[in-house]
Amino acid sequence: MAAERDIPKIREDGLQLEEHRTFQERFWKVERIAWVFYGLIVVASLVGLTGSGGMLAAASQQQGDSQIDYPRVSRWQTSDMITLRLAPGGAERRITFSDSFFEQFQLEAVQPQTTDVIGQGGKQTLVIKAEDKQPILVQLHLRPIHPGIADYAIAIDNAAPSALTTVILP
Repeated sequence: MAAERDIPKIREDGLQLEEHRTFQERFWKVERIAWVFYGLIVVASLVGLTGSGGMLAAASQQQGDSQIDYPRVSRWQTSDMITLRLAPGGAERRITFSDSFFEQFQLEAVQPQTTDVIGQGGKQTLVIKAEDKQPILVQLHLRPIHPGIADYAIAIDNAAPSALTTVILP
């Protein structure tokens, strides 16, 4: 009699299989949820929420007549760039960073070259020579030091500093 229980019954389609239909349906449900989750990851990557491109990966902020283009999402130990579009001004332009900027980022290069760096009162200022009354494009090549949320401030010349935030992904 015990041997009869171990033998699966013959199904209507003629196969002699033992089915665990409830387990299979639960498995299919988990599988569908996983596919939706993977699809959301792909969409997030395409719009820029994982850094390095996409419409949400970068942001801009006006500071007077100048503009700061910075990464909203960046990747840890990967080069990134902040672009400053400076309005026409004097022959010497000053870009001031809060100390928290240098706690989060390593500045690899500045184009055009700086003529001086001034550190004072919890801030560091880069001084750049420019042609008088000409707009200038400044590119800061940087590398995030560690993952997390980077809150920092940048001020151009004597303007009030702009508070910026970059999410640094591992």
